[in-house]
Amino acid sequence: MCLTPAPPPEWARAVRRERGARAAPSPYAPVPVRPRTASPAATWPPDSCGDHGTTRARPQPRGAVPLNLPDGTRFGTLRLRRSPECDTAWASAYFDDPRLYTVWLAAHRPADNAQVRSQWSNNTPPGSYGDLLSLARGCVWVEGWVVTEQGEGLHAKARCAR
Repeated sequence: MCLTPAPPPEWARAVRRERGARAAPSPYAPVPVRPRTASPAATWPPDSCGDHGTTRARPQPRGAVPLNLPDGTRFGTLRLRRSPECDTAWASAYFDDPRLYTVWLAAHRPADNAQVRSQWSNNTPPGSYGDLLSLARGCVWVEGWVVTEQGEGLHAKARCAR
C-alpha cells in the first residue's frame, strides 16, 4: 500500500493560481543533492564518527596486549584504538577464530563510570571492534576476554588513554 499523497488535481492547482495563492511545494519535487568532491578536506571529518572500523576514522592504535584462552594459550591481541578527530576510543581484538569462541570487548571511562560492552562469535579475520566511548569526559581504558567451552579466559586490559 502506498502512503504517498496523490498530487492535487489540475483544477485545484488552477483555482489556487487564480486566487493568487502560492502553490504548496510538491512532494514529488526532486530533492537537491550536494555533489561530493574527491578533496580530502571535503570528506573529512566524517558526518558520523560511528564508522570506527574503517580508515576514515583514522584510528591510532595503542600498545597490543595478549588476549589468551582460558588455558593460557595465546588467542590474539587486544588494542585500545582512538580517533583524535572524533575524540573517541574503543577496543579492537585481532584474532583468527575458526572455533567460533565468544570474544568480549569492553571500554570503560572512569570519570563517570561509563561502560560499553560488545561480544562477537564469528570468524572474521583480522578480528572485531568494540563500541565507542567519548574521550570528552576523561580517559578510556579497554579490556577483552575470550569465552570457550572451558570457561572464561583472563581479562586482558589496556591502560587508560586520553
